[in-house]
Amino acid sequence: MRSIFKRTGIILLNGWIVFHFFAVCTAPASIPPSPALARSAWRMCSGYLQALYLNHGYHFFAPDPGGATLLSYEATRSDGSSDWNRLPDRQLSPRLRYHRHFLLTEQMAALFRARPDLKPLIVHSFAAQIARQQQATAVTMSQVQHELSTPDQVRAGRAIDDPITYNELWLGEFKWHSAPRSD
Repeated sequence: MRSIFKRTGIILLNGWIVFHFFAVCTAPASIPPSPALARSAWRMCSGYLQALYLNHGYHFFAPDPGGATLLSYEATRSDGSSDWNRLPDRQLSPRLRYHRHFLLTEQMAALFRARPDLKPLIVHSFAAQIARQQQATAVTMSQVQHELSTPDQVRAGRAIDDPITYNELWLGEFKWHSAPRSD
C-alpha cells in the first residue's frame, strides 16, 4: 500500500516537473510574432504561469523591447553651482542601483503613456526628489528616449550610443525658494 502512494507521488511530481518546464518554455515562445502552436500552448498554460507570476519579463526583452527612457537634469544650488546628470548613470555602483534607476525612468515613461493627466504630478515629484538629494533650489529636466539601432545602422558600423539614436523632450524647470527638505 505504501509503495502505491510512493509510486503515485513520484509520477505526479515528475508530471508536474514536465508540465512546469513546458509552461515556462511557452511564455517566451508565445510572444508575437509566434506560431499558432506556441499560442495554443500559451492558452493551455497561461493560468498556471500567471498565478505563479512566471511570465512577467518576456515582453520587456523580446521580440521588440523598444528604446530606453533616460532622465537628464540640471540641479542648481542657491550658491549658483550646478550639476548635470542623467538617470540612470552608467557609472553607478553597485550595478543594482543602475538597474533600479533604469526601472524608475521606464516606469515614469509608462505612466506618461498610461495616464497623461498625471504627467505634471510625476515630473514635479521627480524634480522635488532630485532637489532634495542635490540640495538644489532649481531643477531643469528632460526625458531622453534612446532608440535601438536598426540592423542597417549596425551593419553600417554606427555606434550603439550614436547621438542620432537619442531624442530629448523638455519636461520643465522647477524652482524653490530653498532646497526642499526630506520628510
